[in-house]
Amino acid sequence: MTYFLGIDLGTSSVKIVLLNVKGKIVAVSSEGYRTYSPHPGWAEQDPEEWWEATVEATNRVANQAHIGLEQIQAIGLSGQTHGTVVLDKNLLPLRKAIIWMDKRSISQVHGLEERMGGRLPRVTGLPVSCGFMAPSLLWIKENEPSLWKRIYKVLLPKDYLRLKLSGVVASDVTDAGGTLLLDRGGQGKLLMNLPFPMIFFLLFMNHPKSPDKLLGKRPIIFLSREKHQSLPEGQIR
Repeated sequence: MTYFLGIDLGTSSVKIVLLNVKGKIVAVSSEGYRTYSPHPGWAEQDPEEWWEATVEATNRVANQAHIGLEQIQAIGLSGQTHGTVVLDKNLLPLRKAIIWMDKRSISQVHGLEERMGGRLPRVTGLPVSCGFMAPSLLWIKENEPSLWKRIYKVLLPKDYLRLKLSGVVASDVTDAGGTLLLDRGGQGKLLMNLPFPMIFFLLFMNHPKSPDKLLGKRPIIFLSREKHQSLPEGQIR
């Protein structure tokens, strides 16, 4: 029998739902993780703890339903928005993720408002606020310069799970729209006016006629605590 898996990476826990082809819920589970606040107003989470929690909860629903993971035909992802995961060239996290409720970047918010005037809210449809990816990245650039030089890609929280599941670096228009970095006009002019390397953000260019540019390929089923290795579709470790 074929099943579908839904994964929601929330602020305090990951929630998993297993459905059959008729849309009936077969099993549900959740697993929590910590939020770290080393300084007042800071809020960080460890991407690897997200992954470990996802593995635990997914294996739990499979055991509840007495199915093999190879029976899962498709996986849907949702999750907390705005957060910032920075990766090195090996696609490994360089630091804990700065999540949406972090308040450290207030001076960077003011700097963006001065630099961009009212253009940023007009182009993105969002207020310039702490916890969004753009000011969080500016904070890293200004306060962790040695780490900044090692950044190769940036991801939103739930897209880190996509990477672990499939090896694909990708996002979607809805989540990318919450970064203050999505160029909804599709011309890249917004990003060219911000102090970030374009290679970080090719995923956040809007491609309305080419959704595959954002969505990537169909994920393989890969659930393991170990470092990701490419596997043929449908294999499990």
